[in-house]
Amino acid sequence: MTFNHYLKYEKERSLDCAQKIYSGYLINAKYKTAQGILDNLKDDHEKNKFLKTSFFYFHRGWNIANKSGWQEEFDEGFIFIVLIAVIETIMSQTEHLNFGEWVKRNNKNKTDDAGILWEEYSAIFGINKKVKDFFEKYIDEDDKDVFLSCFLHWDRAENKMVKYNNLSKIANLFYSLRSEYVHCSEIIPVRENVTGYFSFKGVDHSCRMDFKKIREILEASFFNYFLDKAGESKIVEVK
Repeated sequence: MTFNHYLKYEKERSLDCAQKIYSGYLINAKYKTAQGILDNLKDDHEKNKFLKTSFFYFHRGWNIANKSGWQEEFDEGFIFIVLIAVIETIMSQTEHLNFGEWVKRNNKNKTDDAGILWEEYSAIFGINKKVKDFFEKYIDEDDKDVFLSCFLHWDRAENKMVKYNNLSKIANLFYSLRSEYVHCSEIIPVRENVTGYFSFKGVDHSCRMDFKKIREILEASFFNYFLDKAGESKIVEVK
């Protein structure tokens, strides 16, 4: 499949998905339709990302989460993974390459220190950095504290559930949950305002999430990204 698959073959269906997902935000934007945003994106790479993520998220996340009784078939943990996948795709400024492909394509010297090469590769393709950068740039400033409050974790020193104090720690949490799914085929049980327990790299964690608000803020942030790339400075805030 070529990178521009959605731009070439799934344009109409993807635009319909985008219109449904972002209809509430388009009302107050300069571009009143998904087509308007697509037309103003600067290059095919961004256009394809808009279509691809809209199609993928609508059929894997948004459509499921907005159906009555969806929890019987999918828990929030699955949709959480979908949200992370959308962020990863949105923040990919170049076509994704695995480490070996990247080394070969960039003519890296095979005798170079592997650790240094990996750090350079991770700075470009690393999910942790992508998530952190996405949070910092595309979550509205007024929503950031609300977003932090959506995640509570057990603080052993205080002996109670407390919110995370910075976005980097939330990015680390996202990375942990994604890694469990990708590398261990585990979807962490995440339920609305119910404490979930999981172990990552030998460390036990507990976390409680306001999943509905998290999803609302991230959807608005997806829209903010594409507004930015379409040249509109207005940033959407979740009310």
